[in-house]
Amino acid sequence: MSWIKKSLFLTIGWIVILIPALILMEFLCRSLFPQTAWMEARRINVIRDVTYRFGIDHLYPYPEDTITYTRDEYGLRMRCRDPAEVDILTIGGSTTDQRYIDDGETFQIVLEDYLEKKLGKDICVANAGLDGHSTYGHLLAFEHWFPLIPNLKPKHIIFYIGLNDSPFRNGPTIGFDVIDESIVKNYLRANSIIYQSLRDAKYALLNRGTKFAYGGHAPKVDIDFPAIRLSDGVSAIAERHAKSFSTRLVRLLDHTRQLGAKPICVSQPHRSVVDTDQGKRGIAYTFSVNGVDFNGLDADFTLQKTNQVMREVCGEALYMDLYSKEFSADSFYDYVHTTPKGSREIGLYLASEYEQLGLVRDLLE
Repeated sequence: MSWIKKSLFLTIGWIVILIPALILMEFLCRSLFPQTAWMEARRINVIRDVTYRFGIDHLYPYPEDTITYTRDEYGLRMRCRDPAEVDILTIGGSTTDQRYIDDGETFQIVLEDYLEKKLGKDICVANAGLDGHSTYGHLLAFEHWFPLIPNLKPKHIIFYIGLNDSPFRNGPTIGFDVIDESIVKNYLRANSIIYQSLRDAKYALLNRGTKFAYGGHAPKVDIDFPAIRLSDGVSAIAERHAKSFSTRLVRLLDHTRQLGAKPICVSQPHRSVVDTDQGKRGIAYTFSVNGVDFNGLDADFTLQKTNQVMREVCGEALYMDLYSKEFSADSFYDYVHTTPKGSREIGLYLASEYEQLGLVRDLLE
């Protein structure tokens, strides 16, 4: 028998032995370890118990080339250690997550510092933003993530939402609201305890628990804002979309009240449009649906419709209009994600609104 045939038979033999052994080990791990409860959370892109160093020198000026991004064992970005201490839980997508903003400079930390100084007591503002999540993903978070966090009873839940619902989503988006399990790596991440354990062990050994990555967002490149009108059919689509968004928002507020918390809705600013002497103009492209491209004016028009829904559903007493606030170009490193300067401005705005709406009184109890 040639060496090629011998190698082939040996390889097949090892595969026949290893696959059943790995399956048996997986079943044993699932029966022995409680972390299996977190599998559904991983499917909706919850990451936990990690520290990253992200390279951000290509995104915005900063004293250092990297920032620190930390998620605790429950998947939250927060300064306090015990979920029972959380006073305010912030929910949203990547603009809430602020993956490329340092742990100490997110708008949650700015709000927390302000409230602590104002009230003279410890306050905890937790960041539950997940990159790519829309209201579809937020609903899944209430079902598959928050019940796993012990003693989580925030007084307030801030919904910083709207932008990720603008692209006319008709359901959870694969790769964003839920992971794409057609990719083998993602499937194993969501379903295999062995894979996750080996992955964590690799980072612990090679990087002492800290993972390095280059910031994945691209800085804005379209500075001409060529769009001068809405695309055909956008108005009617946006109206239908707003009704669907309203249904999901009502469900989110119901979940919030079931947790014993008060919901607060915050509209989102962006830089996909600019005001000129000739009127509002937009960037050429923001998203595609079924092969049709939509511009900045389309996204802005749709966002205004969702903002109107938030104002009506949440009520004036629990609505903060951040969309209408003025921001400078250097507050964003692309069209929606903030620099440290922008995050600070958002945190201070929220703090101001907390005072004006009388919400600080809830935190004294």
